[in-house]
Amino acid sequence: MRNKKIENLKKNKIKIHSKHLFNTYYPSNPEKILYPKLHITKLDLANYYINVQEWILPYLVNRFLTIVRCPDGVQNVKKECFYQRHLNKDKTDIYSINGQTKINTAENYFYIKDISGLLSLVQLGVLEIHPWGCRIDKVEKPDLIIFDLDPGQDVEWKNIIEAAFFIKEKLTKLHLISFVKTTGGKGLHIVLPIKRRYSCSNFCKIFGNP
Repeated sequence: MRNKKIENLKKNKIKIHSKHLFNTYYPSNPEKILYPKLHITKLDLANYYINVQEWILPYLVNRFLTIVRCPDGVQNVKKECFYQRHLNKDKTDIYSINGQTKINTAENYFYIKDISGLLSLVQLGVLEIHPWGCRIDKVEKPDLIIFDLDPGQDVEWKNIIEAAFFIKEKLTKLHLISFVKTTGGKGLHIVLPIKRRYSCSNFCKIFGNP
């Protein structure tokens, strides 16, 4: 009975939210389990992104992406997850352009333009999406600065919260508005939107000085 209800819910979501998208980008192996503990399938993840596209796409489109792919889901002993920031070959609705690395060599970085590209990431088994803090038209002029609090295993949660509030207070004194975002198992990102006036190196010098 429970499985029948779940199946009906999935069918209803497809009809309500984006029948055209799913007709075009319906994922292969839609019932593949990506998160075993929560019993979340590839189709569930695609539906979720369609539901939240209005809020998530502004922070993903036209930005280089670093992704974590888990083709057979998390906690799979046969096929581990892996990071990827370059595509070996073209993918549907995922685009790539040359970008300069830190050692001044050109490499292909990829990005998406819309919900179709995001669904294509689902098809690739992408479970983590890490967008750059800049857009592809002005890579050297970021519009997001991220303070990454990535604690060790022995750091208590309360200490992470204290650090986040400390950074927020410092930014507030500079009349800068920041936001907090959870990341990873127990980390936090302090996200600071800025105007695209300064280069990454200039901004680092400003905040690197006491």
